[in-house]
Amino acid sequence: MSQVANRHDALDVVGAQWQAVSPRLVTLRRLSLSIVLVPAIVVLVIVLAVTQMWWPGLVAAALLVLWLLACVLIGRQVRAIRYARRDDDLVIRKGVLARRLVVIPYGRMQTVDVSVGPLERRFGLASLQFQTASASTNATLPGLVATEAQSVREELVRLGEKRMRRL
Repeated sequence: MSQVANRHDALDVVGAQWQAVSPRLVTLRRLSLSIVLVPAIVVLVIVLAVTQMWWPGLVAAALLVLWLLACVLIGRQVRAIRYARRDDDLVIRKGVLARRLVVIPYGRMQTVDVSVGPLERRFGLASLQFQTASASTNATLPGLVATEAQSVREELVRLGEKRMRRL
């Protein structure tokens, strides 16, 4: 087998049935970014028109390019978020360029929180936040449909309690 074929072996997980997060997360993240950048661009364009100075136009153009690039990257980032519930653990995979794999054993989960911000609520989404016995393995799974987040949380708590009873 060639090296190219083996490039992602570190992130391959045996027995994982990967599930995607909601595509509505793309719209939510693009909207959040737009809420910050679009008013800044508008203000800079107004300053350019009023003062006739060149630098506000340059900054506005740079922000516009960054905004467009970020909108494209957000789509790729969200499509890269996957999770899998296996027999003994939850696996979360994220990242496009710098990829990350987090494996959380059910028996090590201390808390599983459902988090819903105002924009998430509007889009019907929620995030799961996991705290484990090790602070370095704390993880977040964003972009779940709110009802799915609640059912995943309940299942993970049940599985965690079951694993703890075995120990």
